[in-house]
Amino acid sequence: MAFFAVSTDLGRGLLVPRLVRAADDALAGSIRLRGFHLLARGGVELLGAQVISPDGEVVLSVERARVTLDVARLRARDVGVVVELDAPTVVLKREEDGSLSLARAFAPTHPSPAQQPSGEPAWTIRATRIAIRGGTVRYLDASGRPQVVVEALTADGRGGYGPRGGGAQLSVHGELTAPERAPMDLALRASLRGRAVRVQRLRAAVGDTAIELLGSFDSATWKGRAAVLALAVDADAVRALAPRSPLAADVAGTLYAESDGQLATAALDLAPKGGGGTARASAAFRLPPAALAGGADVQVAGLDLSRVLRGAPSSALTVEARARAAGADLATLRGGGVLSVAPSRLRSGRVQSLEARVLLDRGAWELQRLDAALPGATLSARGRWRRGGEVSGQLTADATDLRALRSNVAALLDRPLPPLAGAARVEATVSGTEDAPAATVRLAAPNLAAADVAASGLALDGRLAGPLSAPTADVTANAAG
Repeated sequence: MAFFAVSTDLGRGLLVPRLVRAADDALAGSIRLRGFHLLARGGVELLGAQVISPDGEVVLSVERARVTLDVARLRARDVGVVVELDAPTVVLKREEDGSLSLARAFAPTHPSPAQQPSGEPAWTIRATRIAIRGGTVRYLDASGRPQVVVEALTADGRGGYGPRGGGAQLSVHGELTAPERAPMDLALRASLRGRAVRVQRLRAAVGDTAIELLGSFDSATWKGRAAVLALAVDADAVRALAPRSPLAADVAGTLYAESDGQLATAALDLAPKGGGGTARASAAFRLPPAALAGGADVQVAGLDLSRVLRGAPSSALTVEARARAAGADLATLRGGGVLSVAPSRLRSGRVQSLEARVLLDRGAWELQRLDAALPGATLSARGRWRRGGEVSGQLTADATDLRALRSNVAALLDRPLPPLAGAARVEATVSGTEDAPAATVRLAAPNLAAADVAASGLALDGRLAGPLSAPTADVTANAAG
């Protein structure tokens, strides 16, 4: 009976109006059809088809749609279909509640309770050809203003899905006309076998913004790999689509990620186009159900932040950072990190060098090393802290030229600082416990000038002890002049 309905003119003539009425009754929206023609080889041509949202807005219209079914293998539960659409228009309007008008139109009139997937599909559906000519897609905000418009859309594709899996091949071309004009292209070739997805090729481009990707992933075993062979981002195009985008200039790069089911790794390489330094990062993470663990490595060479982020200051940063951690919470967390800064510039301020090493061992933090050098001063610090336990640390700051240090820090922070000149050395130690710490501070300044106050031979010794809620302090200071 089904073969008769789709393979004969009489059957299709009776079936098409009934299918349209059934779909209209099943959807929250409504369907209108100006007319239809029967075609040879089991085809039907629909004229003036429209889908209307519950608010009465046309969300989908097709001037002419031709659908041809191949039912030669119907008994084997294998159906072929050819779909050709002329001048389709899709309107995606964002409603006040955040939903899309198109989704509301296709929502079921009487929703049924969610059901668990029944396993592999029993039928094989083969789309031997899907063709779109002269399409238009409009995305509107809640007030009805167009945000994104794609015109002259053409698409050619084929694919299928059944018990053995599925696959698709698609090519799309169009012209982005809002918020700016740019050509648009998409090429996709992918397959699905069980829960394993393989992308032989994915290339998407809008103007000068493009991405090319290939990879595979099995969600059952968490095994897979993916490579972004080419990534190019046009900052102007991104800002046109997303005015709040922080991207300052065009960037290009590559990305690679891989998982063997137990360990996932990734590597990223990015750089502003036309110069401005480079940024590279790599990371590795242990996957569940194993205990949480991971590590990352970041390298920045001569990076100019103003070429990457809008509003960021001009810079030339050369930084290396490494970090690792393992554990379920702070009590069991173990890890560490290293930060190294080579001669770098931020605005007109400079950092000559910086080296920091931190170790974390099940609730205890240790600053193994902090050494920094700025124009006019050096800093060195060590320390250890355990929650509810002992604390210890030493700090030495030697400012040989406070005027140069003040000027450099003001440039780094981009804000004025009070006048300061001379030289000073500070030594401090911390001991005791978290509940009852103790600290000693020693300041020696051969000469010091701040605003209208100047001193020579200044020496200060101080001690702070006891609980933080009620500390005791002892300070002694004297100056030669």
